[in-house]
Amino acid sequence: MRKFDRVFVYYPRGKRSGGPEALHQLVDSLRRQGVDAALVPYPNTRHLLRVSDYDTYDAPESDGVKDVRGAAVVAGEAQYALLGRVNYAQPICWWLSIDYSYLYSYARRGFQAPHEQQKVLTSLRAPAAKFRGLLRSVIARDNHFLHLTQSQYAWSYLVDRKHTMPSMLSDYTPRLDDITALPTDTRRGISYNATKAEYVTSGLARHLPDVEFVPIIGMTQDEVYDTLRRTRLYLDLGAHPGKDRIPREAAIAGNIVVVGLRGAAAYSADVPIPFSHKLLMEGAYEAQAARRISGILSSAKTAFADQAEFRARILREKDVFDEEVRAFFIEGVRGFDAGHSSDLARSFTVEQAPEL
Repeated sequence: MRKFDRVFVYYPRGKRSGGPEALHQLVDSLRRQGVDAALVPYPNTRHLLRVSDYDTYDAPESDGVKDVRGAAVVAGEAQYALLGRVNYAQPICWWLSIDYSYLYSYARRGFQAPHEQQKVLTSLRAPAAKFRGLLRSVIARDNHFLHLTQSQYAWSYLVDRKHTMPSMLSDYTPRLDDITALPTDTRRGISYNATKAEYVTSGLARHLPDVEFVPIIGMTQDEVYDTLRRTRLYLDLGAHPGKDRIPREAAIAGNIVVVGLRGAAAYSADVPIPFSHKLLMEGAYEAQAARRISGILSSAKTAFADQAEFRARILREKDVFDEEVRAFFIEGVRGFDAGHSSDLARSFTVEQAPEL
């Protein structure tokens, strides 16, 4: 297949998070490789100001999508229905998450909330959410869509649920020079993203009264980096709907990363850290998880060394991303081969516990 002549990428103007930044990264990579590409604001965000943090990317805006043959229109899974309006250009859905997409949120809500009372509530809402997702999928006429996935978790999920062959398109951790810090003996405590897993993290913290837990919430990007440079361990018990950014930033900042065995974190291709650094969050898991974390902290130097390959892979992310963009959009390679590289050995199964 020949490359696309132009690429239009829908994005939420004014929103600052990993997903919108990845959309900026896509346009920037395309333009660096000679493709005419531009962002297009979601209709309901046109009145918002652009995020100044993203001014470092070459990602201009277009007034709208040019629905012509030879062009491509990209949207994240949260705006799946927008792609249904495309008649002549190639519609492409980039699955930056699975759990938060309205097509599959009904099936994933129980996994987002590991507390039994929330599981009951979400199970009651699931049938209505499933109906809405299926209806929107039909309205979108998605049988001619192409699909990109930011994580192996999303790739495997779509292969199973949509019986399609997506192409891998990850993202990369920016400002690595600003983040990098070597671990020192002055580091202490555990940092965590309080907007994602405050309830479960606070329950675990009660079993570790001698450990300081530092919430990351309401901070600027520089304040997040400063916090990560001071803590010994970063804990992420969130749902991991995609390959999350902060665990990677924490690793480069010198933290040992520990995650819950959920979503993308369950896949070694997405979060390549030792299985002993992943917590199984079932039943009364807090006491066992606390013992695991205490053991990691007591042998911090060894645990940090065990994540060396994880940190090395993060440093290669931008090159891998550019390779994936070139394969799919410029060389016209579709399916698994578009995202395959010698740097990423893809695993198609959830990571298994080691034999005891």
